[in-house]
Amino acid sequence: MTKIHMTKLALLGATAFFAATSAHAQVADSWTIAGDVNVSALNTGAVLNDPVNGGTVAGIESPEITAGYKNSISGATVGASASSGFSSVNNSGVGGDAAVEFGGAVTVVAGSASDVGNNTDIITGATIGGGNANSISLAAVGSSASVSGSTTLTDVAGAAVPDGETFAYTSGQLIVSSGAADGSVDAADATVGGNAGAVTLSLATGLTAPSIAGGNGNSISVAGLGSSASASFSAAVDGDGSVLDSFDLTLADGALISSANDAAGAIAVGLGAGATTPAIAGGNANAISAAALGSSASFSLASGTSGGGVVTAFNAAVGELVVDSTNAGAVTLGGDVDGTAQATYDDASISGAGNNNSISAAALGSSGSVSYANTVFDTGGGAAAGDVSFDAITVNSTNSGDIINNVNLTTGGNIDGGAKNSISIAGLGASASQSISITDNSGAGVTGVATAIGSDITLAAVNSGAVSVLGGGLQTAVIAEGFSNSVSAAAVGASASQSVSRTVLLTQ
Repeated sequence: MTKIHMTKLALLGATAFFAATSAHAQVADSWTIAGDVNVSALNTGAVLNDPVNGGTVAGIESPEITAGYKNSISGATVGASASSGFSSVNNSGVGGDAAVEFGGAVTVVAGSASDVGNNTDIITGATIGGGNANSISLAAVGSSASVSGSTTLTDVAGAAVPDGETFAYTSGQLIVSSGAADGSVDAADATVGGNAGAVTLSLATGLTAPSIAGGNGNSISVAGLGSSASASFSAAVDGDGSVLDSFDLTLADGALISSANDAAGAIAVGLGAGATTPAIAGGNANAISAAALGSSASFSLASGTSGGGVVTAFNAAVGELVVDSTNAGAVTLGGDVDGTAQATYDDASISGAGNNNSISAAALGSSGSVSYANTVFDTGGGAAAGDVSFDAITVNSTNSGDIINNVNLTTGGNIDGGAKNSISIAGLGASASQSISITDNSGAGVTGVATAIGSDITLAAVNSGAVSVLGGGLQTAVIAEGFSNSVSAAAVGASASQSVSRTVLLTQ
């Protein structure tokens, strides 16, 4: 058994399901690891996913998720993946405690030095009917390192979780590396990692008619990615009567998140020659996306409630946080992997009174981001109190590879309501961002978390590669109504943004 699998078994064992009866007492579970946790995955062999059926290219035919929670249908090729995760899922109708404490550092490193290819196809339309956090995806990934901590309360089976549920994640320094902070790559070094091989995702038939009918946090995605390093911590509460008493994250010695894709790591995604007609018909934070990305490094912290769920207190104390991302490889998104054939988004639409839904096609060199989002969907109770703090935040993003996006928004581009929905075509060299956002759609203004940065916020985005958006025409874009909705086509060399936003809306 590999070290990765052993870590997953030890930490992901926090997930528990219990029958909901009044006779059950509160369940308290805790895990203490006295020393360091070190997880590494290194790959030097070529990796190919090339399904064949009767001599023709085959793949996933008519994938559909009707409802439910955290269901997935996927076709993926990955060079190297290393992860450490701690998750708690409660649908029992009984509150409890879930806590993990690492006495030392948590270090996760991934590196890949060879080519990665995925020829899996979505033969006909992909459909998600509703539910929460469901996904249909195709992906080719060179190197991926991740750390996560999450708690989820839901009454999907009719068993709301009442007062008494808590979640806590505590560690020393957090290090997530898929390439060094200075942009260097050594896929054979368990302290560095990164991607040094070409990554190719090719759809023969194309992404025909992807659709999401509603729900929250559902996604249909096609992605080619060179290198990724991420740390994410989240609380999600769904269902009237479900209450998370407290969420506590403590990273006393800070976090270093770094990702690098070198010049040999060309990223190419071909969507096929047929027209794509993506549609989202309501819900919140749903996404249909196609992306080619050189390098991504991110730290995210999120609280989300829906359906009457409540987070009573949301707390996080993080030392110095540094996020570094570097890409030197060419990145191409189009109808074929060379980017010479054009792919089309035809009649792309977002309908219904939803929020934060998106349809996008993006080619991106390097992305570095830090985000904290406190979001209330429909009648959720939000994170009503708490304190989130960082000693300091630094985000660096550098791109030197050429970026090509050859996807055209031919007709459509229609949004008929809701808030913060978007349809976009983009080519971007380097992006560095730090955001704090509050979106309250409860109609009652229930959010109330205080956020503090103890010292400096430093963001730097540097691009030296050519950026080309060859087919981003907006012929019949229409926004009928709503708030902060957008339809856009953009080519950007470098973007650095620091934002704090608060949006309080009437119940949709």
